[in-house]
Amino acid sequence: MEKPAFKLPPLNLFSSRKEWEEVCWKKISKSEKLLELTTPSERHNLVLRAAAIDFINSGKRYSEISKELWLSPQTISSI
Repeated sequence: MEKPAFKLPPLNLFSSRKEWEEVCWKKISKSEKLLELTTPSERHNLVLRAAAIDFINSGKRYSEISKELWLSPQTISSI
């Protein structure tokens, strides 16, 4: 049996689920195996989010980004 890529801390060690999720995310994001855990749909969404951030940082307007990436202005705003 293959060893797990990482071991997450038990939920009961944290005062809130949000705090636990943040700690888990930091641990997962440091793993080289993170992208192996994602579905094709999740990878698609990650690529679109990264592209939207890149376009926002380059000064493109939401309407331009929306047309190019087929995302709604609301989605771009939330990113």
